[in-house]
Amino acid sequence: MDVLKLLRTKNRCLERFLDISARFEAEVETGDFSRLERFHQEREAILKGFALYDRKLSECVSQLTSEDRTPELAAKIEEALRRKQDLVHRILSIDEKLSQKIVEERSRLQKEMAQNQKSVSMIKKFKSGWINESGDELDEKV
Repeated sequence: MDVLKLLRTKNRCLERFLDISARFEAEVETGDFSRLERFHQEREAILKGFALYDRKLSECVSQLTSEDRTPELAAKIEEALRRKQDLVHRILSIDEKLSQKIVEERSRLQKEMAQNQKSVSMIKKFKSGWINESGDELDEKV
């Protein structure tokens, strides 16, 4: 039964992973990307835990005897795996939306930076022309 317990615990971790993703998605919908690094760190920690669960699951499965492998256990494991599949699909759906929002935000920021660079360039041109027309003494006063 350790296999089933591990699968259920892993599913709870997936639920937490989904919750983290959903909360961040809600923040991103309002245009708030300030928690992007924290979001990444929280998910990365859970992903590392998955590797530990997978190793332990492999270990437990290899220790199952033929008497342990009952149809009842198989049905419960299949149920846990279906739950896992559902959670993974929901996470992937949110991740696709997040990726799209991040690409859109990056594009917006690139346009904004290009506009700012254009403005700075125009100000420099204006200042350069203004100085030539008005003389050096004004530049010193400004």
